Amino acid sequence: MKFDVLASIAHNIADSLSGCSILTGVYGLNAFEDAARSDGGYVEIDLLAGQCTHGDASHELVVATRIAAAEALPELCAKAGGAPSEFRALRIRYFAHPLGPWFDVTVENASGRRRTDRYLAWPGRRAKSLDALGRVRTKRR
Repeated sequence: MKFDVLASIAHNIADSLSGCSILTGVYGLNAFEDAARSDGGYVEIDLLAGQCTHGDASHELVVATRIAAAEALPELCAKAGGAPSEFRALRIRYFAHPLGPWFDVTVENASGRRRTDRYLAWPGRRAKSLDALGRVRTKRR
């Protein structure tokens, strides 16, 4: 699969885990509240391992993460014509901040290409900024 397709799959799962997760069938998720309770103000999920690696994750988020890793990720990869083995790393970090919540999605493919994208919460849209000429640009981490 192309790298942008891998990043799109990762974003879809991360956006789903931040609220009402239709992909996993677990409702009432709020990863940003979990992040606010956590040391450092964030919750980190390793989706390939199917576990929360940092922070005080709620039981619902832990269950949704396991379901996403076991069912949603393979299903989305199959629909795109690939497999989860094309990911070398897939990490999601949900941040709670007084100025507003956001999440970062880190994707690394099997050949080592790596990228971290930042999304503003509700809905998960990419952060934008103005460049020196006043043009709107996607903000990369």
